[in-house]
Amino acid sequence: VGWFAGRVTLHLLSGDVSVKHFFVHTEALEADGSARQTHRLMIENTGSEPFEGKVRIRYREWFPKEGKEAARQEVPVRVEADSSREFVLPLGLDAPRLWCPEKPVLYAVTATLSGGDGKPADEVVTTTGIRTVGQHDGMFFLNNKPAMLNGAQTMGLRPAPAVENSVK
Repeated sequence: VGWFAGRVTLHLLSGDVSVKHFFVHTEALEADGSARQTHRLMIENTGSEPFEGKVRIRYREWFPKEGKEAARQEVPVRVEADSSREFVLPLGLDAPRLWCPEKPVLYAVTATLSGGDGKPADEVVTTTGIRTVGQHDGMFFLNNKPAMLNGAQTMGLRPAPAVENSVK
């Protein structure tokens, strides 16, 4: 989950092929400390020829401090002319730093789409925190550990002065 409400798109590369959607989520945290990530990409080809190339997924630490590359994967892709195709790509990370409220570690995840000649056709970057959230037997779990949910409950049921004070 990034800090931005939507995708900022900069059309710097011209061409018939682009990444229309890019979603990242943590599938599972393993007992050995690794994480299984899943990536969903929708690639659109508006051209009259099929597109054959590669998608490269890269992870690097981004917040609280930019860091080195943590994982990488490259997969061949093919999208027929005048069509779109969704790709679901799993990727494992060895010993990632997990997101939690006390240490909100974020990773920059980059998907680079390149043609058969190796030249980039499109690139998308998003941010994500590696974590799992669940509920078992009436308990809330964050990263496979019991966690307490804390927060304000402002439901608008209080008299007007109290609501005004809570807004200030």
